[in-house]
Amino acid sequence: MKAKFLPRRLHWLFWDVDAKKLDYQKCDIYVIKRLIEHGNEFAIGWLFKNYNGNLGRGFKIG
Repeated sequence: MKAKFLPRRLHWLFWDVDAKKLDYQKCDIYVIKRLIEHGNEFAIGWLFKNYNGNLGRGFKIG
């Protein structure tokens, strides 16, 4: 993972928290779920760049 905080272009997805202070490394499950549920093309691209192999952790499929 690279930067510790979300890029400004993703702040609109986190309307219920202060996105400037959201540490996406500590809140990874919350951030991943929000980006998948509400994100646009940029958000999904950022997700794959920044979470690499962590995308399967904590999710139940099926």
